[in-house]
Amino acid sequence: MVAVGITLFSRARVIHEDIQTHVLTEETGLSHLDPAHYKQIDEPVPERVHEDLRTRLAVGVWGPLVTFVATLIWGFGDLFNKLIMWAT
Repeated sequence: MVAVGITLFSRARVIHEDIQTHVLTEETGLSHLDPAHYKQIDEPVPERVHEDLRTRLAVGVWGPLVTFVATLIWGFGDLFNKLIMWAT
C-alpha cells in the first residue's frame, strides 16, 4: 500500500505529463484549467483539463493520504492486531 501511495505521488512522472500552471482568461476570469470556464463559454471541456484535475488529486490528496495510512498500518499493524485480539 505504501508503494501505491508513492505511485500516486509520482503520477505526473508516470504518465509523462506535468501539472499545468493556472492562467486566468479575460473572457470569464477563470483558469483555463477550470471546467466552469468551458461551461461558461459553451465549449466542451478538453481531456487535458480532466487529466490535470486527476493528477492534482493524486499528487495533492490521494498520494499523501494513502501513504500516511499505509505507513501507520505498516508501522503499528502488530499493535492493531493485539488490540483486536484483546477485544475479542
